[in-house]
Amino acid sequence: MNTQNRYIPLSTNFTTIPVMLIDTNASLDDLQTSAYQRLQAASDLLETMTCVSLVTTCDKDFTHVTNAAYLLVREGCDLLQLVQQMHYVAGQFSISANTQCFVTQNRPA
Repeated sequence: MNTQNRYIPLSTNFTTIPVMLIDTNASLDDLQTSAYQRLQAASDLLETMTCVSLVTTCDKDFTHVTNAAYLLVREGCDLLQLVQQMHYVAGQFSISANTQCFVTQNRPA
Protein backbone atom coordinates (compact mmCIF):
# COMPACT_ATOMS: atom_id res chain seq x y z
CA MET A 1 0.00 0.00 0.00
CA ASN A 2 1.32 3.46 -0.76
CA THR A 3 1.72 6.10 1.95
CA GLN A 4 -1.21 8.12 0.61
CA ASN A 5 -3.56 5.26 1.49
CA ARG A 6 -1.78 4.09 4.65
CA TYR A 7 -4.72 4.91 6.93
CA ILE A 8 -8.22 4.07 5.83
CA PRO A 9 -11.28 5.12 7.84
CA LEU A 10 -13.57 2.59 9.41
CA SER A 11 -17.05 2.73 7.93
CA THR A 12 -18.40 3.31 11.46
CA ASN A 13 -17.06 6.88 11.48
CA PHE A 14 -20.10 9.13 11.66
CA THR A 15 -18.18 12.39 11.83
CA THR A 16 -17.08 14.79 9.13
CA ILE A 17 -13.42 13.97 9.73
CA PRO A 18 -12.83 10.24 10.38
CA VAL A 19 -11.09 9.56 13.69
CA MET A 20 -11.17 5.76 13.67
CA LEU A 21 -8.64 4.46 11.14
CA ILE A 22 -7.04 1.19 10.08
CA ASP A 23 -3.28 1.19 9.52
CA THR A 24 -2.75 -0.63 6.22
CA ASN A 25 0.88 -1.24 7.21
CA ALA A 26 -0.24 -3.50 10.06
CA SER A 27 0.59 -7.16 9.66
CA LEU A 28 -2.04 -9.58 8.37
CA ASP A 29 -1.89 -11.37 11.73
CA ASP A 30 -2.63 -8.15 13.62
CA LEU A 31 -5.49 -7.23 11.29
CA GLN A 32 -7.00 -10.71 11.53
CA THR A 33 -6.61 -10.75 15.32
CA SER A 34 -8.33 -7.36 15.61
CA ALA A 35 -11.16 -8.54 13.36
CA TYR A 36 -11.52 -11.74 15.38
CA GLN A 37 -11.63 -9.82 18.68
CA ARG A 38 -14.45 -7.60 17.43
CA LEU A 39 -16.48 -10.42 15.92
CA GLN A 40 -16.01 -12.59 19.02
CA ALA A 41 -17.07 -9.72 21.31
CA ALA A 42 -20.20 -9.19 19.20
CA SER A 43 -20.94 -12.90 19.28
CA ASP A 44 -20.48 -13.02 23.06
CA LEU A 45 -22.71 -9.97 23.51
CA LEU A 46 -25.49 -11.46 21.38
CA GLU A 47 -25.15 -14.82 23.13
CA THR A 48 -25.59 -13.06 26.47
CA MET A 49 -28.74 -11.44 25.12
CA THR A 50 -30.28 -14.88 24.57
CA CYS A 51 -30.25 -15.33 28.35
CA VAL A 52 -31.82 -11.97 29.19
CA SER A 53 -35.41 -11.86 30.35
CA LEU A 54 -37.60 -9.53 28.33
CA VAL A 55 -39.51 -8.71 31.50
CA THR A 56 -36.51 -7.03 33.15
CA THR A 57 -35.24 -4.98 30.22
CA CYS A 58 -36.04 -1.53 28.89
CA ASP A 59 -36.59 -0.75 25.21
CA LYS A 60 -33.43 1.35 25.18
CA ASP A 61 -31.40 -1.66 26.40
CA PHE A 62 -31.99 -3.39 23.08
CA THR A 63 -31.01 -0.23 21.20
CA HIS A 64 -27.77 -0.02 23.16
CA VAL A 65 -26.92 -3.69 22.61
CA THR A 66 -27.85 -3.52 18.92
CA ASN A 67 -25.68 -0.46 18.37
CA ALA A 68 -22.71 -2.03 20.17
CA ALA A 69 -23.07 -5.27 18.19
CA TYR A 70 -23.36 -3.30 14.94
CA LEU A 71 -20.17 -1.34 15.62
CA LEU A 72 -18.21 -4.47 16.53
CA VAL A 73 -19.41 -6.47 13.52
CA ARG A 74 -18.99 -3.60 11.04
CA GLU A 75 -15.44 -2.87 12.23
CA GLY A 76 -14.59 -6.57 12.09
CA CYS A 77 -15.87 -6.65 8.51
CA ASP A 78 -13.84 -3.55 7.59
CA LEU A 79 -10.70 -5.27 8.91
CA LEU A 80 -11.47 -8.50 7.05
CA GLN A 81 -12.06 -6.58 3.81
CA LEU A 82 -8.57 -5.10 4.11
CA VAL A 83 -7.12 -8.54 4.81
CA GLN A 84 -8.83 -9.86 1.66
CA GLN A 85 -7.49 -6.96 -0.40
CA MET A 86 -3.98 -7.56 0.94
CA HIS A 87 -4.21 -11.25 0.03
CA TYR A 88 -5.46 -10.29 -3.42
CA VAL A 89 -2.60 -7.83 -3.98
CA ALA A 90 -0.16 -10.49 -2.83
CA GLY A 91 -1.68 -12.88 -5.40
CA GLN A 92 -2.76 -15.39 -2.78
CA PHE A 93 -6.36 -15.58 -3.99
CA SER A 94 -8.87 -13.74 -6.09
CA ILE A 95 -11.82 -11.86 -4.63
CA SER A 96 -14.59 -9.74 -5.98
CA ALA A 97 -14.11 -6.00 -5.61
CA ASN A 98 -17.58 -5.88 -4.03
CA THR A 99 -16.96 -8.50 -1.33
CA GLN A 100 -18.56 -7.32 1.91
CA CYS A 101 -19.79 -8.74 5.14
CA PHE A 102 -23.53 -9.11 5.19
CA VAL A 103 -24.03 -5.99 7.27
CA THR A 104 -25.56 -2.82 5.94
CA GLN A 105 -23.20 0.09 5.36
CA ASN A 106 -25.66 2.52 6.98
CA ARG A 107 -25.93 3.34 10.64
CA PRO A 108 -28.86 1.60 12.33
CA ALA A 109 -31.92 3.73 12.99
